[in-house]
Amino acid sequence: MCTIDLATTLDDLAHAIAQDGAEAHHAQLAFLAEEARGDAPAAAAVLADPLAPDVVRQRAFGLVHGVLVRQERSGRSLATAARRVAELYRLAA
Repeated sequence: MCTIDLATTLDDLAHAIAQDGAEAHHAQLAFLAEEARGDAPAAAAVLADPLAPDVVRQRAFGLVHGVLVRQERSGRSLATAARRVAELYRLAA
């Protein structure tokens, strides 16, 4: 079992985005946008748009964050959540 869950990883990323700006985390945001595209297409599009203002991308991140956590808690497999956590850490490296 993964000791770091998706919600914690997304919370950590939220703080990093607030500190560094969205563009500093573009690869992670693009990954999350793709993961959420089916359930939140507008928020995913804004999140992945490097030309959107930081404040708008931060708001989109909040929406995507909620979508992904709800997916996990509504019965999506732990493997999906673990894969997302692993990919976010890989992209941050």
